[in-house]
Amino acid sequence: MEPPNLYPVKLYVYDLSKGLARRLSPIMLGRDIAWAPRLCG
Repeated sequence: MEPPNLYPVKLYVYDLSKGLARRLSPIMLGRDIAWAPRLCG
């Protein structure tokens, strides 16, 4: 059995909240959010 084909993936990380999500996430969610990934292929 051969391994599946591998393809390069680029990961772009955007902060659309201009830092607000990182500051408010502990208050709103009870934990820190370091980043939110979006996969573009």
